[in-house]
Amino acid sequence: EKDPDTGIVRHLDDQCIGCSYCILKCPYDVPKFNKKRGIVRKCDMCQGRLAAGEAPACVQACPTQAIAIRIVKVETRREPHSKLLPGLIKSDYTKPTTRYISSKPVPQTAVAADAETLRIEESHTPLAVMLVLTQFATGAFAFAQNSAMRWIGFITAVTGIAASVLHLGQPLKAWRCFLGWRKSWLSREILAFGLFAPLALASALNWYSTVTVTVVGMLSVVCSVMVYVDTRRPLWALKWTAARFFGTTLIGGTALAACSNPSFATAAVVCGMLKLAWESLYLSSDNAHDRCAQRLLMGPLRWMHGSRFMLGLLGAAVMLSVPALGFALLMTGEMMERLIFFRAAAAWKMPGNA
Repeated sequence: EKDPDTGIVRHLDDQCIGCSYCILKCPYDVPKFNKKRGIVRKCDMCQGRLAAGEAPACVQACPTQAIAIRIVKVETRREPHSKLLPGLIKSDYTKPTTRYISSKPVPQTAVAADAETLRIEESHTPLAVMLVLTQFATGAFAFAQNSAMRWIGFITAVTGIAASVLHLGQPLKAWRCFLGWRKSWLSREILAFGLFAPLALASALNWYSTVTVTVVGMLSVVCSVMVYVDTRRPLWALKWTAARFFGTTLIGGTALAACSNPSFATAAVVCGMLKLAWESLYLSSDNAHDRCAQRLLMGPLRWMHGSRFMLGLLGAAVMLSVPALGFALLMTGEMMERLIFFRAAAAWKMPGNA
């Protein structure tokens, strides 16, 4: 919630479910997860004290009076394609009311002193599990050959959705997740998969067509894609994220179908190889914003990156002869890829904000 008079942005503790999506979206790396409370918080200038006419705690406690707070009634207009500081995301994303003013303006070509510092992000394992399993479930219905595949798809979908709850700091408040559906792709994703699960059960019981279930599943995957594209992190750009998520859907569906119908084995191999080829193209991207993620993939995360490719290649190699083993290897590789998806996604941040 943003105060129209002061510009202060504050988190509403009573409404937060601890999904941490605001942490992923904030390009300034400001919100932080409070494990004790299970919610996300940030500095709000001690808004309660301000409302009572008192100074924020840090201002009042400073023994040298080096800091102060003022409400400046100045209307400013910021160009939509300008940046708060050089090296940050464009201001059309957050529309900040903050300005940095100096008698010696910072050159637009300047870079932060810690710009080359590598930071491995969190794995977000419950989210990685949820994404892979729900996408696999969608693929299972798209290529369903029998009722067994439909049941596998339903069980996998429910397991993935249940795994996502483990990511919440306040799981008992998960029912509130749909409230932001008008603006939040996360809420839309949850609503879509919430519809997908019962339709999947109806289809597994032969009460409903797999076509409708597949369409709803594909729309759910689109929402999953947009959840991460909307953060504007370089690794999570549309062309990379869509290929990863829909690639997992196709690989999972064709590989599972190959276990009962070997004619799908070739399709699974082709999908797996195309996805690996597309992922490798990221390493050759000449976009400056991709450099940090590329260095992570070829540096601290090289063992994960290498293992992911090894599993993908090995799974494709045995798929034609032993489909069940190929399926297990391919899906293990997809899970490894999704962990890398989170760990290598270099986030925007304020200069010096370690």
